[in-house]
Amino acid sequence: MYEFTGFFARPAIRQSVAVPPGTVWREITSPFIGVGVRLPDSDGEPELLAPFDVEALARQLGLEAADCWVYLNYVCWGGAIDFVYGLGSARGRPFGPVKEDDQGTVEAAYIGLMEQFGVPAEVALQFEPFRRGYWGEN
Repeated sequence: MYEFTGFFARPAIRQSVAVPPGTVWREITSPFIGVGVRLPDSDGEPELLAPFDVEALARQLGLEAADCWVYLNYVCWGGAIDFVYGLGSARGRPFGPVKEDDQGTVEAAYIGLMEQFGVPAEVALQFEPFRRGYWGEN
């Protein structure tokens, strides 16, 4: 199983605040120019933040300075997307929240979120930041 909870923002913005312990802030140069913020693992069932709490966390991290940002809770099991929850903002226009775990529609839900963020489907399905080891984890 692979799980990611965090944010992506573009273009790149400077980390201007202290991040919570266990958080990884990383500049991304491919497949977009920006930053990724991986939040600490939740040890078990992920806590799904309400949209208001996601937006507050984005502001706390300074992500509102970016043109676009997306918050994702993404779970992959055996190569297939098992669960996605996300929302974001593209040039001041909010999108989401989207929450899906039905195997027939979860991939389309994930692709839809990524396309609203500006990452096309073919790139989203081979998303480099979701490869094991990208964030320094084992």
